[in-house]
Order: sequence, then C-alpha cells, then structure tokens
Amino acid sequence: MDTAPVNTRAVVTSLAFDPAAQGQIRVTATVTTPDALRSLAGSIGGGGGGGSSGPQQSVVTAVARTVPAAVYGLSAQLERIPYFGQVTLVVVGHLGHAQLRDIIDSLVRFTALNRTAWIAYAGTCSAADILRVSTTQELTPARYLDEFFTRTAPLQLNLSQPSWLLWVGDRIPGYTSYMPVVERTPTGFHLDRIALVEDGRMLGELNRDETLGWATLRSRMKGYAVTSRLPGATVGVMAIWAHTRLSARWVDGRPVLSARTSLRGILGETADPSLARSQAGLSMMDAHVASLVLDLEERAMARCKALGADPFGFGARLAVADPPRFADLGDWHAAFARLPVHLEVHADIRSQGEVT
Repeated sequence: MDTAPVNTRAVVTSLAFDPAAQGQIRVTATVTTPDALRSLAGSIGGGGGGGSSGPQQSVVTAVARTVPAAVYGLSAQLERIPYFGQVTLVVVGHLGHAQLRDIIDSLVRFTALNRTAWIAYAGTCSAADILRVSTTQELTPARYLDEFFTRTAPLQLNLSQPSWLLWVGDRIPGYTSYMPVVERTPTGFHLDRIALVEDGRMLGELNRDETLGWATLRSRMKGYAVTSRLPGATVGVMAIWAHTRLSARWVDGRPVLSARTSLRGILGETADPSLARSQAGLSMMDAHVASLVLDLEERAMARCKALGADPFGFGARLAVADPPRFADLGDWHAAFARLPVHLEVHADIRSQGEVT
C-alpha cells in the first residue's frame, strides 16, 4: 500500500501527450497543489499564505524518449512524487505507433491511475493546448468534462470514453478501441467524431455522419433532432433515441453478423399538426427516419471495414463464443471486411401526447 506523506506528493489532475523533436514524447501535466504547498506551483510566488481559497493549479512539461522518463522529469521539476489517482482527463496528440504504444503500456503500469479518467484525441491542435486552455479558463475537471463531453448539440451523442476501456480493449482479440476527437473553436471546443485505435496504432477517423452511424450501432445516441421535408412539403422535427442489439454467432461453422436498431421518436412542436393526427403520416415519418439512420449505419460500417477496424465488438463476441474457431479465422479484420453484416432499422415516431 502506498503510504507516502502528502507533503511529498504532487496531485496530477490531467495529462497530455504530444510528439517532440527527435522522436521524443512531450508530457504536460496539470498539477493541483494544496495550500500548504503553494510555493511549489510555478504560477504562484511566495508570500504569507493569507487569502488562500483552496487548491491551486500549475502546468508542468517534460520531454523524454519514453513516458516513464518524462514522468521522472516532471517529478524532478516539482520536487515531489506525481500522484495519478486524481487524473480525470488524458489527451493524446498526433503520435507515432511506437509512442502511442509506449503511452498505453506505461499508463497500464501506473497502477494508481484513475481508471475512470476520460481519454480524448487532439484534432488539429496539440494535446497540451486543451489542458492549458482549461486551466486558463479556470474550469474544474468536472465542469470541463461536462462542457466537453455532454454538450455536443445538436447530436447529443455519448462519445465519452473511460481510459480503462482503451487499456483493456487494446487486449481483447478482434476489438478496436476509440477516442473522441477534440477540435479547438473560437468559443471553446468541438466534439463530433471519433478516432479508432488498435494495438497502439491509430487506424483513422470517422467523420461526423460515420460517427453518428457508429453511435447508433453502439446505442450511444442520447437523442438528436431531425428536420425532414416530406412529400407535400410537410416538415417534421423529432427527438430520437436509439437502441441496437448486435449479434455475432456461429452458424454451421461460419460467423453470422447482424444489428437491429430500434428508434423511438417524438414529433416536435413545429411539425404539421395534420401529420401527428394521421397514421399514414406517422408511418411515412417512420420509414423516412429508418432510411436515414440505416444510411448512416451503412456508411459507418463501410468506413470501419475500409480501415480494418471493428469498433462494434463483433469479433470479441465471436472469440468468446468459440475461441478455437475464431483463431482459425486468422486476421479477424481481414475476415470482417469480407463478411456481410445484416443491418435492420425500425422507427416508431409518435406525437407528443402518445408517448408512454
């Protein structure tokens, strides 16, 4: 059990990993220093200690060939032992395969790391930029994550990814992990797509529509609005929720894959009143929304197969059902790219007064 005194600790609340010159890794950490250790925070000078209002934060950076060496550099700068049990966010920049592999393996070995920390992939900005802006704007980790991961309107997708899923998923046969991609905007951050990762290798990204299809297949859609112009110039606005049942089974020694998505929707206030009163109109909306979502799922499936990725978990299900037979398939992703996946989408759109 770790019994190091608190005055020998520096509590790390977020981590960023970026590439540096000559193949090195730049590790940036947001460090919380208790009041008694204020002199250690780089942005705070000495003084009598009066007027303190709680923990202070500073940002420290170290560059080294490996993650453990960089962490040692952080410790040397802080003159304290970094404690990772309070990490809430890990951001990864544009790193090569060996570097990303080093990060994943190193974080697995950091047994004190908070396994529920969220992980994200920096888009066109650096990973350190995200941490620095969040500190400058004085966003607490909890508020930062709320702004960052749950306010993705109009999609309202649940793209959050606990870090332990990346560590564990990286070791599940046939499973591709993912990281939500962060983009800087003039007003903050934007999150509407994912990057796929397997065996420490960044396979590629899904665009907005492909991510929406993936989220539907993974039952990650919390709800979103659709405005549709139907025959007769009727416009319907709905909130939609999705649940998908994925199936991967062996039939006569061959893998059979399918996904059945059930959509529930509510007509919005701006919908044509006659549409809500007409069963034929509602059926028309059902068919239209089902067709829309099916198209998104097909795009997501095609893109993932092209990338050699299975972020749906089909391979993992087959491996659990029959490990020897799964091993006989050889390269699962090559096999997955050839296998048909039966996609089925059903929608049930109702007027607001009919939802139970």
